[in-house]
Amino acid sequence: MAEQKEELERLKQRRSAAQTAFTRRANYLTSRATALGESEMVGEWRTFKSDHLRVRDAGFEYVTALREAEDERAEEIAEQIDKKTAECDNKFDETEQVVLKSFWTRFAEEAITTLANEAESAMDKAEETDYHQLSRKQCDLMNKSLEREVYELEKEVNDWMNLIPRSMLTESKDCVRKLKKRREKLWDEWAWQGNSQGFCLVSKRKSQMKRQRKTKVDNGASLVRKQHLLVLNLSLSHSTLITLNPQSEPSSLACPASPQISAMVHFQMPRTHHSERSTHCKVVLAGTLGLTMIDP
Repeated sequence: MAEQKEELERLKQRRSAAQTAFTRRANYLTSRATALGESEMVGEWRTFKSDHLRVRDAGFEYVTALREAEDERAEEIAEQIDKKTAECDNKFDETEQVVLKSFWTRFAEEAITTLANEAESAMDKAEETDYHQLSRKQCDLMNKSLEREVYELEKEVNDWMNLIPRSMLTESKDCVRKLKKRREKLWDEWAWQGNSQGFCLVSKRKSQMKRQRKTKVDNGASLVRKQHLLVLNLSLSHSTLITLNPQSEPSSLACPASPQISAMVHFQMPRTHHSERSTHCKVVLAGTLGLTMIDP
């Protein structure tokens, strides 16, 4: 019996000390919520949450021991301790509202709002951009930039998630979710457009190659270029050898072997790395005086 009384007294003192520390810190935070610095505020808030858990645990142990004593007086004390514990819970909720509101208005709101506005502005600009004029690389860079903007906002929200009011946390998370959806939708449109443009380019290239192959089978003489020498085999009474400068612009030349016949030769040398190779071209006889060289 004596041991039981000593244990009850020890638990009582432990609970009383925990409640005293809790009440003191609650009053301090409530009165200094608008004056404490960010780091000090964070430290005090974390300690206050620990004080709240400590007073609850101490009260639970004390009440459990009282009810095990099977004494009417002990039961009355246990009910009083339950009420005090409930009062501590209410005090915690009231202090939490004051502290979290202070965190939001003094520290978190500006940081989160700034990042949210920057991300939304970047998203608006991207959506207004005519991406049909952009290359795939440019689209990739813009997408990565948007992804980084949203990531920075989400990181800031997560850093403050336990220090801001729940309503503000819900609103901030909703903003992040909407921005993510907008970015994903935009990227899907860019990717689809990029694939479509790639298909069109391939189709256009195939059409060009088809027309070139058709040109090569047309009737006429063949022209062979090797370095600076082009040989024109004309479908006339004899062959004519003409030396052309590959760097010159389209020009006209007279056929020296047949002064009576003037041949107009129009040519355009290829301006790619293939220009150093021998290029085979076709010449189509245009009337009796004009010749046109078709570049493949």
